[in-house]
Amino acid sequence: MPTSANQIPRPGPSRRALLQAGLLGAGGLELDDLFRLRAWAAEAGAERPALAKSCILIWLAGGPSHIDTFDPKPDAPADVRGEFQPIATAVPGLLISEIFPELAKVMDRCTLIRGVTSPEADHDRAAHHLLTGYRPSPALVYPSFGSVVAKLREPSMGMLPRYVAIPDAPVFSS
Repeated sequence: MPTSANQIPRPGPSRRALLQAGLLGAGGLELDDLFRLRAWAAEAGAERPALAKSCILIWLAGGPSHIDTFDPKPDAPADVRGEFQPIATAVPGLLISEIFPELAKVMDRCTLIRGVTSPEADHDRAAHHLLTGYRPSPALVYPSFGSVVAKLREPSMGMLPRYVAIPDAPVFSS
């Protein structure tokens, strides 16, 4: 970036880079991750693994229990365990519900997040905080992280848009 005579070049990231990193933080990428990724990308001739092309977030608000789907508790007492049996996956030691036999075969190509916390006690408010990076406010509407990622990524070259919320973007009470 060119500088004018009255601007003093400063080491480190620009204010714009910090703001962009802050936006990425809402999607789970922190500033130190951003700098690490930039350094990694700058390494000449370094072999890099294939980057993800897609992210599918399955948000089951009001859906099946975690115990009946992706977090079975085989060692829990019978009154705590779900009704379905756990099955092995393509990842050693990772168990999911027997209702997903085909998914179990490809779990080595998936990321399963089982631990999520929020400063909000209410589930709707906590979901809003998780999906936007902001605590709910009746005065402001924040974009979900999918919208932010879609904006920051290159335009879609295929038939599908970068981000879709089905049936639509969730509306949470405040």
